[in-house]
Amino acid sequence: MAALAQENIWFNKAQCDDAERMYFEKLSGAKVVGTESLSAQIQRARQHIKNSLECVDGLVAQSGEVDMALASKLSALELENKQLKKVTEDLKGLILKLESRVATLEGGKAPAPAAKEEAKDDDDDVDLFGSDDEEEDAEKARITAERLKAYAEKKSKKPAVIAKT
Repeated sequence: MAALAQENIWFNKAQCDDAERMYFEKLSGAKVVGTESLSAQIQRARQHIKNSLECVDGLVAQSGEVDMALASKLSALELENKQLKKVTEDLKGLILKLESRVATLEGGKAPAPAAKEEAKDDDDDVDLFGSDDEEEDAEKARITAERLKAYAEKKSKKPAVIAKT
């Protein structure tokens, strides 16, 4: 027996390797393939590939149908949006015509620049310089014009300076 303990030969190595392989296959949950013939394995692989390709083709077809449905919905919404914009513009024009007609019937002037009046109202709400009186503005403009006129008269009375060399 002591002679066998010093031996370096492993008589059942292939058997131990097979046992180890089967143990790890069982742990991983893989099927044991050693019992099938090679042609059966090839046939099973081909069937698996075919099933995978059919599944991918089905997904592509479904996504194409979804894209087409979205595109048709989008174009329908764009068309509806254009129609609604046109209707709102028509209604806006009709309202402006009715306003001018009511104004003429009431004896006032036709409010043609209605949008400009709204803009003026917005400007009147905020006075940055604190000058609400238009009379003061007219007075300042008159004074400025007088001063400019006086300055121009004073300049015209001066003789022109000739350059000296």
